Amino acid sequence: MVKQRKQVDRTQQSLGEAVREVTNVIPSNVKYIVLWIVGLAALFLILSYAFPILFKLIGVGTVNYGGLSFTKEVLGQGANQIIMYHYFYLYKDAQGQLVQNNIYLRNNPSEIKAQVNADIIFVQNAPISIAIDTDNLVSCNQSSIAIGELSSFIKNSGNNVSAGTLNKTEALDKNIAYADCGLKNDSITIRVILGNASRIDGSVNVGCYQISASSCQDLLPTTEKFIVQSIIDAKNRSNSTSSYVQTSKSQ
Repeated sequence: MVKQRKQVDRTQQSLGEAVREVTNVIPSNVKYIVLWIVGLAALFLILSYAFPILFKLIGVGTVNYGGLSFTKEVLGQGANQIIMYHYFYLYKDAQGQLVQNNIYLRNNPSEIKAQVNADIIFVQNAPISIAIDTDNLVSCNQSSIAIGELSSFIKNSGNNVSAGTLNKTEALDKNIAYADCGLKNDSITIRVILGNASRIDGSVNVGCYQISASSCQDLLPTTEKFIVQSIIDAKNRSNSTSSYVQTSKSQ
């Protein structure tokens, strides 16, 4: 056993001497180049592994969905910190001036599961009404955020927007606007309701879209899905790879 250990030690010693002899032959500048290359490779591997984790921890980076690139941004600090997904596009207003529409979402657009069964088109300069299921949405904590995001998006895209209730009796009793599909010509109505599934349906041909959420928790994501999908549809119709989107009826 002792003899075997001595043989192993001699073998290791011989290998060490052989390595030293080889390295002694290599010029110093070549050694530095090799070490520099190895160091860069190691640094690349470390950063490749660390960056995704770092981005996730500090809330930065980008999310790509449907040909759109959203910047992940953090607003506020501590308990008030909110992660937002920011996208913008440019369009020409009625005066022919370029306007930037900024979109801020609270949900990762690539993770929203709501089903889309519509080609969403906003006809330029056509009035848009948001018909709200006030009977059910009044109990949803995020209903005001969802309606606010949708209203801001429509307004900032160059269209006139108004809101009303789907409950005709409530509209008469409280003297508020009553809104639903088919009430106005040359206009678009977006119904926002609680339903059996989270989905988006409708057609510009009948001037009606419906955002249906299966629960209060799904209301904001489904509404944001509608916003994102309308941009994707407009971008696809324009056949453009730029950030320019013209919200007009396709020819």
